[in-house]
Amino acid sequence: MKTNFIKSLGLLLMFSACQKENNEIVNSDLNEPVSVSFSSQISRVIGTLWESDDEVGISATDGSDVDYVNVKYLSDVSGNFSVPQEGEPICYKNQNAMSFTAYYPYSSTVSENLITGNTLSDNKKCNFLWDKVEDVAYSTTPSVNFTFNHSMAELRIEFTYPEGTDVDAYKNVTVKGLKHEGTFNITNGETLVTAADAADWNVTMVQTGGKLSYSGVFFPQKVSDLKLVMNGLEFNLVKSEVEFVKGEYYTINATINADGSVKVSMKISGATIEDYNDGGVANIAFLSTGEHVEACDDEAKAAYNWLIDKYSKVTYIPVTSIGDLSDYDLVWAHISKSSDYGTENTYAIDNSMKSYYENGGKVIASKGATMSIAKWGITTFIPNNCWRGDGLNNGVSIYVNNTTHPIFKDINIEGNNIWLHGEGFSGTAEIYQWANFDEGASDMGIAWTNGGGVCLASDGNAPNTTVRIAEFNNDNHGAAIVIGDPAYIWKSTTNTVDDATLVKLTVNTIEYLLNQ
Repeated sequence: MKTNFIKSLGLLLMFSACQKENNEIVNSDLNEPVSVSFSSQISRVIGTLWESDDEVGISATDGSDVDYVNVKYLSDVSGNFSVPQEGEPICYKNQNAMSFTAYYPYSSTVSENLITGNTLSDNKKCNFLWDKVEDVAYSTTPSVNFTFNHSMAELRIEFTYPEGTDVDAYKNVTVKGLKHEGTFNITNGETLVTAADAADWNVTMVQTGGKLSYSGVFFPQKVSDLKLVMNGLEFNLVKSEVEFVKGEYYTINATINADGSVKVSMKISGATIEDYNDGGVANIAFLSTGEHVEACDDEAKAAYNWLIDKYSKVTYIPVTSIGDLSDYDLVWAHISKSSDYGTENTYAIDNSMKSYYENGGKVIASKGATMSIAKWGITTFIPNNCWRGDGLNNGVSIYVNNTTHPIFKDINIEGNNIWLHGEGFSGTAEIYQWANFDEGASDMGIAWTNGGGVCLASDGNAPNTTVRIAEFNNDNHGAAIVIGDPAYIWKSTTNTVDDATLVKLTVNTIEYLLNQ
């Protein structure tokens, strides 16, 4: 059976007579043999088309003398059913009303009315359809009309991408979090998940018409942890428990951008059920010192303009705000500090940021925002090396202490060094970093005792003496990446700067935090 969406499917079967090949009349209680008409349509949402020799099981009873159990019928491409040559058709043997059930796909190994299935090993054979028609009165032309309903849910995965994008790395993906073993009851069409644990669903996407796609069925179930893994990236698809129900399809949509970033969302039957935890539909706040965006300095505006171009749901929030931040999936605080470089910032937003982080919020603190992390409850160990000045010609390298950390994924690392800008970069340094470590320290990649943070990157010239990028976490799953590198600048004094690494580091950081 093909799994194409259609509104309805009509099919007609005429029995020339309810008799065996030797012309013996089966329904001997009747004076004349009857012709029985079967027609069918298929319910909405997950559509189907019959294929030649599709096998359907039909049962019938009059509640008394007549019982047919799991009789196999075959379909042709037009949807007409016929009994196999060796089979006997279902017939009225008397004038009692009869009730009918039908299901697809037929199985000869029904045990206690149950068919066992595994959607990993044979997905097509698990696309269970079912219907029941009761109390069909006898007539000289009895007619039974089945409306098949879907007992399974369907997962659709669709990737789109710009023309010319190399998508080979995205053709094999994995869906984590679903259970795949279960049973189907042919008497009532109900399914039951029997697997104790979830199993990885490894999918090979089909490329057609500028799109990668896949569809397959799974047993209806409740899920609280569902992930999509593609090209080494992992996306959380649900924030809380979600019930996947029979007869509905669930679509994972992904957009693969030219720069390698990916936006992912999930929908139910064409309507978004919620904004899921990924960079494509995440609710992101950008925090800076201007009362509004246009009042920010050019560097902060450049960062904000990149963010709104990249992500669809971004809100600007000034540091003078005192509002609740709990609706945001991530807050990026990017602040140019204009005075008191060696002391903490004080802003009206401080209490809101502290509450947000303590209750599981995700934070990026960059440039002068690193001087607020104590007030925001991220760490008491605020940066102790704060100065500004010129002299960033050709950039400043960062020493990567943990090259396997996801924020450095797909970034060119030479030795352990990266450059956020290409050749020709020049700008004004703004450094808020941790310094004065002993020259021979060997534990910079581990948590340092006074702050509970982990050093991810340090000074490219003297890696054992400073911390420039650090990660912090709390017990409520709050997470923060603090960036205090002088070259983390979004507007240069030249027009020849390649910002690809700066962009990639930021994209990786956003995606990493959203999936914590």
